[in-house]
Amino acid sequence: GDGDLDVISTSNYDHKLAWYRQNALPTLDPLVDTAVDEDASLQVALAGISAGGSESQTLLVSASSSDPSLVPNPAVIYNNGDTTGQLLIAPASDQHGSVTITVSVRDAGFDNSFTSTDNATLTQTFTLTVNPLPDAGVPVFEPQSFTLAEHAAEGTVVGTLSATDPE
Repeated sequence: GDGDLDVISTSNYDHKLAWYRQNALPTLDPLVDTAVDEDASLQVALAGISAGGSESQTLLVSASSSDPSLVPNPAVIYNNGDTTGQLLIAPASDQHGSVTITVSVRDAGFDNSFTSTDNATLTQTFTLTVNPLPDAGVPVFEPQSFTLAEHAAEGTVVGTLSATDPE
């Protein structure tokens, strides 16, 4: 699985050697769980990206979210041949909770085609927690009425207003 030629059988009778070429798995440094506050965005660095083994193949880096209503699928910034990239993550507005982000690095195989069966894919996940924050809500005042005597002194208190925070 390292991209080299591997011997699978030999024969002393007819001096034949059977071999195969196995596509190495792409590489990606381990991803770590992370958190972001509600209504904030986040950039996650990707490092150690390669075709694996001693191979040089076209790579495709992709990312997805387990709950796109909380965190839409991240945008991936990656230039083929680079060993680094980035995820741009922007949780949905006024949402909080946890999702699993899946990052895949797929190579185009020995024929350099993403439509063939010799491709190899490495997949890693990490948990993203979106922390809740109190919203600066507009207070809601309940309907209230007060009575003021016709010749009341200046500064007379006629009642107390009460309001609730919609959050």
